[in-house]
Amino acid sequence: EALTDGTVTDPETSRRYLRIIRDESGRLGDLTRVLLSLADLDAGVVEFDRGPVDAEALADSVRARFEPRAAERSVRFEVGALDAAVPLGDAARLLQAASAVVDNALEYTPPGGEVLVSARAEPGCWILTVDDSGPGIPPGDREAVFERFTRLDRSRSTTGGGSGLGLSLSRRLVRLMDGDVRAEDSPLGGARIVLELPAQAQAQR
Repeated sequence: EALTDGTVTDPETSRRYLRIIRDESGRLGDLTRVLLSLADLDAGVVEFDRGPVDAEALADSVRARFEPRAAERSVRFEVGALDAAVPLGDAARLLQAASAVVDNALEYTPPGGEVLVSARAEPGCWILTVDDSGPGIPPGDREAVFERFTRLDRSRSTTGGGSGLGLSLSRRLVRLMDGDVRAEDSPLGGARIVLELPAQAQAQR
């Protein structure tokens, strides 16, 4: 309202208000998409592919989506090579699950911190890890964070807290692809979220 009625005349103040409007609009759009995805999962109307996923295309998509946001927040954001193995699942749903985890990491990482995305292979598995240098997740909350609408202390968040739905959606999607998601301590001092999926046999690559 202050922008439309001419109350705000300082250009820098106007830009700040516009950034707030843009960010909040983006958050509302993300929340709507998550809610719709959960509703579709509850209704059993989501279809999944069961094929090999291009892990480097996944890495490119994650970089493109989150590098600008990380730069705005002065957070070091790095996505390493994710093709340690070939994950099996649905490419679009895996991107959705990984994005929810990265979004959560950025939510809780303060300016000057870092978020690192990497992958490794274990026998029969492709394992994606998202590490952040935020305040971490206490051991007693590491299952609760995957329940819908669960948010930890708002003081942990750099923006006042997310929806409490992203990690729940991520685990739901990955489990439907015969994998799992868990929370651990990160060597960066914050949280590590681990997504584990079946991998294509090495000889078939």
